Amino acid sequence: MNQAYQTRNIYKFEQKAFKFHEFGDMRSINELRQIAKKIWNHSNRRKNRELEIVCGKGSKYNGRYLSYCQELSRSKTRIVLARNQRDIVTLIHEIVHAQGYDNHCKKFVKKVLFYLEFMGYDRSELRSLAKQYKLFNGV
Repeated sequence: MNQAYQTRNIYKFEQKAFKFHEFGDMRSINELRQIAKKIWNHSNRRKNRELEIVCGKGSKYNGRYLSYCQELSRSKTRIVLARNQRDIVTLIHEIVHAQGYDNHCKKFVKKVLFYLEFMGYDRSELRSLAKQYKLFNGV
């Protein structure tokens, strides 16, 4: 699948499918840090790395500021959460990047869906949404 197409689909999925869901609600940085710790320590091949979650301006992309992940060293990764993206869905997206999934490939999408389910999202509903937003075939 075309990388740009896949990226557009995952962003659309995150923005629209969770617009009215509790995972899309804005959270405090302390709550997000607790959630990040829970996710980071579950099924993560890089769990020995230090993960830092901070509030920041974000990186400007197409006229809006977006959260991002940056590798500071071999042992430390930082996630910068933009003001408009301090929610569980964005946090999970950036954590998956921090785990070494640089692009929005099929493995990236599977890991995002895995963590959404791990956090309590209904599996059958996730499968349905993944198909609706054409994230990949054979969810």
